[in-house]
Amino acid sequence: MENHIEPNKNRPDPFGRLMSDDGSQDKFRGMSDVFNITSPVGPNDENTPDDVARVEILMDHVGELDLKQTEGPTGFYGERLRQAIMAFQKRASLPTTARITPTGTTMVAVKRAMDVEHPGANTQTGGMVQEAASLLAETGGITPARD
Repeated sequence: MENHIEPNKNRPDPFGRLMSDDGSQDKFRGMSDVFNITSPVGPNDENTPDDVARVEILMDHVGELDLKQTEGPTGFYGERLRQAIMAFQKRASLPTTARITPTGTTMVAVKRAMDVEHPGANTQTGGMVQEAASLLAETGGITPARD
């Protein structure tokens, strides 16, 4: 007889998260632009899974979050992402609020760090935008643009 253990949805995953039954974590559907967060992400914000996943990818690409530890974006705002946003804000000489808004100074600084406004001008970050889009595509989010 085979031992079969039913998954317990009330048991935390290896990262301490309780998974929702509402389907909200279904691999971040409908993502089209890694910079297109629709609402603020931060300690007291709504933190939709799609927006949080985008911010996780951005923080990974600016060197403040290692997505390999969680095998990609999680869609959950927690201590790791809070610390990553604050570290980036500190490095960019911004107020350390642990919050990023769609058009705020932190998003502007992220775009600048990833060389969005002038692709190729910064040789260290050239190609990061395409890499971010590819990561979203791998996780079921978007189809990367082809040249």
